[in-house]
Amino acid sequence: MKKFESNQDITAEKKLLHDFCTYYKYEGTKLPQWEIDYLVHRQGKAIGFVEIKNYTSTFDKYDRGMLSLIKLNKMISSHKYLPTLLLMSWACGTKGWIGLDDIKGEIKWGGRKPRDGSANDMEFVIYFPKTSVLLFK
Repeated sequence: MKKFESNQDITAEKKLLHDFCTYYKYEGTKLPQWEIDYLVHRQGKAIGFVEIKNYTSTFDKYDRGMLSLIKLNKMISSHKYLPTLLLMSWACGTKGWIGLDDIKGEIKWGGRKPRDGSANDMEFVIYFPKTSVLLFK
C-alpha cells in the first residue's frame, strides 16, 4: 500500500509531540515496531501511548473530531497495557488531546476524497464531540 505521509507531516507530528511533552513534562519515544505512534514517559516510567492526528482544517470549522476505526482499534489494543490518548492539532495552531475512554460518538462511512493508490481514504470513522477535547498551549 502506498504511504502518503510526507516529511512535512512527520515534522508536524514531532512538533506536536514535543509541545505536548513540554507542556505536561513528559518525554516521548517513537514506536516504529508498534501500531501506535509514541510512548510517553517520565524519568523512565511509562505513562501511556499516543496516537497523533494533524487535521488540515481549523479547529472551529467543525464541531466534532474524526478518527478512523482502524486507528481507534489500534488505540484499543494499546490501551490494554497503558492509558492511550489521541493527540491532535489543527491548521490554525490549536492543540488538544482526548483519552481513549472519552472517544464516544457516531460511527459513519467518511473520510476524504480518495487519492490515487489509497485503499482507505474513505472508511468507517467515529465522529466525537470536540467538547471532550482538552486543549493545551
